[in-house]
Amino acid sequence: MATTTTNEGPDVWPDINRGLRGLATDWTLASISCIIVLLRLYAKGIIIRKLGWDDLLTSLALLTALGHAIAMTEAFHYGWGRHVMYLSDLDRTNATKWIFISQGLGGTRDQHCHHSGERTYAKPALPASSKAKTGCVQLRAERESVSGKSK
Repeated sequence: MATTTTNEGPDVWPDINRGLRGLATDWTLASISCIIVLLRLYAKGIIIRKLGWDDLLTSLALLTALGHAIAMTEAFHYGWGRHVMYLSDLDRTNATKWIFISQGLGGTRDQHCHHSGERTYAKPALPASSKAKTGCVQLRAERESVSGKSK
């Protein structure tokens, strides 16, 4: 009986775990986000005493970012960052489960950040003196007043 030698398998590739860099990056960015959001809430809530919807959405984005980091930590625990051939079936299943959960939290975080930015930066675009005009009509009117054109 002839045996064939292949270049595949645990003897050829070392068991390198690259998930630690991703995990360190995720937690570093989550920590920086915590500091920034807490300073923002302190400034707007304590000093200015006026919180808005954008602050709620920013806080929700922070909570989902922390949930994403926690889910990625669990995925790392089960082998995220290592080659699949070195993982047991149970570890592969659990790592995939936690990665799937983290992707949902990451997408939700992005949506909260997007809507928070809309609430924050859309306010100055609509002056109180022209409440009847909104959206593109307001922007067109502002452009025409700056350029001197009118219809």
